[in-house]
Amino acid sequence: MPGLLSMELPVCLIGGLAVFLFFTRSLRGRSRRLPLPPGPPALPLIGNLLDYPKVSPWLAFRDMSRKYGGIISLRVMGQQIVVLNDYKAAVDLLEKRSSVYSSRPASPLFKLSGWDWSMSIMPYGQWWRRHRRAFWQYFHPGAIRSYHACQEKSARTLLSRLLKTPEDFAHPIEYALNASIMGTCYGLPVAHENDPNLNVFKAAESTLDLMNTGSNVLVESFPALASIPTWFPGTNFLERLAQSRKITAAMRDTPWLDIKALMAAGEVNTSVAGTILQRVSNSSQESLLESSEEVIGKNITAIIYFAFLLAMSLYPDVQAKAQAELDCVLGEARLPVIGDMESLPYVSAIIKETLRWHTTGPLGMPHATITDDEYNGYLIPKGSVVIANTWAFLHDPKVYPKPDEFIPERFLKGGKLGTTLPPDPVVAFGYGRRTCPGRHYANATLFIYMASILHTFNIAPPVDEDGKPIRIHPRPTTGFVS
Repeated sequence: MPGLLSMELPVCLIGGLAVFLFFTRSLRGRSRRLPLPPGPPALPLIGNLLDYPKVSPWLAFRDMSRKYGGIISLRVMGQQIVVLNDYKAAVDLLEKRSSVYSSRPASPLFKLSGWDWSMSIMPYGQWWRRHRRAFWQYFHPGAIRSYHACQEKSARTLLSRLLKTPEDFAHPIEYALNASIMGTCYGLPVAHENDPNLNVFKAAESTLDLMNTGSNVLVESFPALASIPTWFPGTNFLERLAQSRKITAAMRDTPWLDIKALMAAGEVNTSVAGTILQRVSNSSQESLLESSEEVIGKNITAIIYFAFLLAMSLYPDVQAKAQAELDCVLGEARLPVIGDMESLPYVSAIIKETLRWHTTGPLGMPHATITDDEYNGYLIPKGSVVIANTWAFLHDPKVYPKPDEFIPERFLKGGKLGTTLPPDPVVAFGYGRRTCPGRHYANATLFIYMASILHTFNIAPPVDEDGKPIRIHPRPTTGFVS
């Protein structure tokens, strides 16, 4: 394991800490009467550290479930981890018992990396609930209608840039998406090249993999190791954490302070951040900087940027069917708007199949138990990290035949958008009280981008030197987001 695992720390220090942690956790375990969910045999001290998959863990956990069942458990350096490979168990626990399973693991990496302000990572409690209410106020289905014009303008900008450089499709999509979110959240213009705010956001996104469950296990188990000076040999991981704290602070604070300065100079700003600042400035707070409402506002506005990632890959036959639907509904006289969504069920089915086929968060965000719980005769201890294998749910051949193929027709019945057996791909947005509150905004953005591109362009694979199409084989990457 890179970073801390390569440090030449005294063996007695690590060993002593491990023994203390092991026996402390073991004494607690012996007092329990119910068994833990089954899993691979654990070794003394390190538990299942060697069993925890480092590459494509969603596949490894699915394979483990074939041997141990739909609920498996591992212990890594004293931390109990429960993996749900059974969708019914995920619903029973994360949805129906959300009061027990709505917290997040108390990982020191969240604070060390500078992400502890994020609503997605906060533990369950009053502070999180205040963030959630504030976020929902601006992103419930009724509220997002006011952002449609900005989303549609962004889609038009995307088409214009794709027309100029169709071979470089990734950069125009990234720019248009970022411009749309920056406009909605902050009301700030975005430079076509080298925009400073977007550069900070992109840098912050690259730090997310620092928090992978199962990685950096020493600093997870022994937070005191984080105090080792960064000049010590093998501490490159600590240097990355220090840099991450600077980047995430800049992402959250810089655009917010820019808006405050513009509004103080008399400029009107109707973005989410501008609306929050205006409301706070009309309150009785003496110091805006110290106002908890402003802290919440900064936090929820910044995290919108990470509410979703655009994932689209179309087969030629799927593309042709979608274009036929668009031509029938829209003709050649106009471009789509978000209000056309209900009239374009096949395009909507493409969105569902995209979320299912390439699950951008295969294991989602880990949950944590607030109290001890019992399920199917097993004990799930307080403080357990609970992981839902969303990839396995959405690639179950019993629910989705030929799960590796892209088939939007799965979601159509009689020409209308319908549902398959559960789970619906909406589970990609999370479970229970921790479901992503920005999912409605994300869905509208996916729709307007996909519909606009399909109605305007033909999408084809790259060709080789002989002009023959190159078959692309998508491979999920292992990380916080795949």
